[in-house]
Amino acid sequence: MGQIGGTMAYATERVAVYVKLGMVFMAASIVVTYFALASKDASIPWLELGSLGLAGKMVVMQILGVNALAWYLARSMKIRFDWLFQPVAALACLAPGLLAYGVVHGVIFDVCSQLWLAFVVAGLLYAVILVALIFWKPSLAGLGRAEILAAMDRGRRLVRRESLR
Repeated sequence: MGQIGGTMAYATERVAVYVKLGMVFMAASIVVTYFALASKDASIPWLELGSLGLAGKMVVMQILGVNALAWYLARSMKIRFDWLFQPVAALACLAPGLLAYGVVHGVIFDVCSQLWLAFVVAGLLYAVILVALIFWKPSLAGLGRAEILAAMDRGRRLVRRESLR
């Protein structure tokens, strides 16, 4: 999303705002870094989180910065900023991954300890769950039901054509 926002800022000649927002979030990131790393007995005591704090700070600041740019671009172009899509899409991808991991870790590794087999089964299970989820709710992928059905029809024709060879 950050790459798309940056490209959009360049394409719409809003580079100055893009740079200024980047500078604001970089400066804020330095301050947040101190609070994440400072020990509890420092002159300004804080969280003492170490590398975990730095990783969390990086993720949070990136999400905030990218969304600030996306909000600005949407507002300047007079289009709706749909922020709710982000956590929904993240959960829609994370939940099947956790389910696939749970199934593979609970079933496959109890049967055998072949890592490659667990990887293949988890990947296939994840793909099947995501395809089913997109078929059930096409708007998660920015699609409509007609587009899904058309893609399925093209796939069927391709499979038939290949099987006739």
